[in-house]
Amino acid sequence: HTHSLSDTQTSWTSGKTNVPAGCLDMQTFNSVHGRTNNPYDLTRTPGGSSGGSAAAVASGMVSMAIGSDLAGSLRLPAAFCSIAHTH
Repeated sequence: HTHSLSDTQTSWTSGKTNVPAGCLDMQTFNSVHGRTNNPYDLTRTPGGSSGGSAAAVASGMVSMAIGSDLAGSLRLPAAFCSIAHTH
């Protein structure tokens, strides 16, 4: 009987990333946690709704993140942080 890696080892990490208030902005800022910076240029934004997730992936903090995309909420942060997205 053989086992694949996924059969014998599972790892889940859960965390929180920053989002703009109401997820309705082109930058990732809110009054509770402040501003999230683009990891490649700290003077720039990582984008809106999923900007915190995109910054976490681009900086190597995590290997992947989950988000939702209505009006570019995944696509724009992915583009701003030079990472891939899928939906």
